[in-house]
Amino acid sequence: MSIEFLTPEASTFSGKTMSHAQAKATALGRLRALIEVGDVQAAGRLPPERVLAEEIGVSRRAVRHALDMLEAEGRITRQQGRGTTICDARAGTLDLIEQLAK
Repeated sequence: MSIEFLTPEASTFSGKTMSHAQAKATALGRLRALIEVGDVQAAGRLPPERVLAEEIGVSRRAVRHALDMLEAEGRITRQQGRGTTICDARAGTLDLIEQLAK
């Protein structure tokens, strides 16, 4: 399984190893791009954390942080044993607008 991202970056910046903060930012940016493009597996599922970490070139810890952020934004849902699925963020926004209009 291979994932192609919009902006391929190596795990080093100008010959130096990426810091954890840089790794988290890289993972978050790449995952956001992947979700926006819609280039995911069947049923809107993202690959496992291990695969994402290898493809992006960051640690699983950085991938987990990025997934936590995306889940907090309502862009994905995660369930142990079922995986990570992409949500339609606009659907939640429409429901919120309807609730606020009442």
